[in-house]
Amino acid sequence: MTFINKQGYWISENGWRMCDTAELDYTPVPGTSFKLGVRKGAPNIILKAAIARLHREVEPMITSQIGCYTGTNSMPNSNHNSASAFDYNWDKHPYQEWGTWGANRSKVDRIVADFRGILEFGGNWTSPRDEMHFELHFAEGHAGTEQLATDLRNGLWGIWAPGQAPEPGTPSTPIPDGYLQIGSEGDQVRKLQVGMNKVFPNYRAMPLDEDGIFGPMTAAAVTEFQQRSLIGADGIVGPETKARLATYGIVLDGASAPTSPPAVPPAFVYPSTDEMTKQLWEQAFGPQAKGWPGLFGTLADGSRGKYPVEAVADLHENAGL
Repeated sequence: MTFINKQGYWISENGWRMCDTAELDYTPVPGTSFKLGVRKGAPNIILKAAIARLHREVEPMITSQIGCYTGTNSMPNSNHNSASAFDYNWDKHPYQEWGTWGANRSKVDRIVADFRGILEFGGNWTSPRDEMHFELHFAEGHAGTEQLATDLRNGLWGIWAPGQAPEPGTPSTPIPDGYLQIGSEGDQVRKLQVGMNKVFPNYRAMPLDEDGIFGPMTAAAVTEFQQRSLIGADGIVGPETKARLATYGIVLDGASAPTSPPAVPPAFVYPSTDEMTKQLWEQAFGPQAKGWPGLFGTLADGSRGKYPVEAVADLHENAGL
């Protein structure tokens, strides 16, 4: 292995050691004859699998516009410098331009979602927007990254070994009727995005593209909403999530706007000072202890006499402390 300090950095932005060309694997992208240098090990397996799926399911690659490794980069700690990222058809998806995937964006989102959070897509960023860019999300040594690479080697999606390939343009798992999740499209998704941008502008994934395409950023916003609402957090908008969203005015099909304010939990009522003192006394001397009124004494109106600090002093004195 050849790991180096490159442009002042030993590690790239995503946590992989900087390398030179001796660390690259030039085997072809599966299903093609195109040889691309990608970092050996899990990055080579995962990133070339992503390229293979984009090529097969979304948009044929232009081999002169696919790149991974850079010897130097305008961003010194770039993930290209560690060969753990790639750019895809860069003339068709220029840096800082939005919507370059057009109707194919939902297919890209489905592929990214299939990679278990391990593949990050620059099209989900707001600054900078980089729809040509894909990279490994986790740092070197991440167990999930290694497991995905192992599964791919063993035939996941039929890319590196015989296995079941996903159907082009279809979600990996069916979407139940009325549910919204990655791969969903249409007016209901757009209504969700518009509503969440308005009501929850400070969520980490905000602002959402109001494009009617349920991608990873919309899923992230839904997950944060579910976590904050103390309901199951899976990034999928089902009946329970719809009902909870409706309380914020985001009313989707299958849910109804509330007709009355939500019930307010009863406020905690502190016990009286006498009651708290009695409880402390009984905890100290047992539930049948009867001496606490005598300890404190009473005034003419029947209220207690001594303050707790005075009573405690009496206890100490009587105990010889």
